[in-house]
Amino acid sequence: MKIEEVEMKNIIYRVGREDTLNSIAKKFNTTSEVLKQTNKIEGVSEGDCLIIEEKNIALYVVKPTDTIVSVAKKFNVTPSHIVSKNNLQTTKLFVGQKLVI
Repeated sequence: MKIEEVEMKNIIYRVGREDTLNSIAKKFNTTSEVLKQTNKIEGVSEGDCLIIEEKNIALYVVKPTDTIVSVAKKFNVTPSHIVSKNNLQTTKLFVGQKLVI
């Protein structure tokens, strides 16, 4: 299993219908205040794109035989965790796609 360790990475996160600053902050182990400062915003609406600064991220590179379920099992997480962390619109994965675990 190939994992890429990334010391600092900016993630672009598209705000979903149910998202709030607090729920997004919780997903990425940060605070709503950090999100506000980083993005120079006061609130969010569906479709907004936020910059999420993360440190020490583990990225998994999808292989031809991978599915969302098989990747989740490799890392002992749920498929919904992977979908949530990567703000995926579908559970279909693509070869070479990099997933935040």
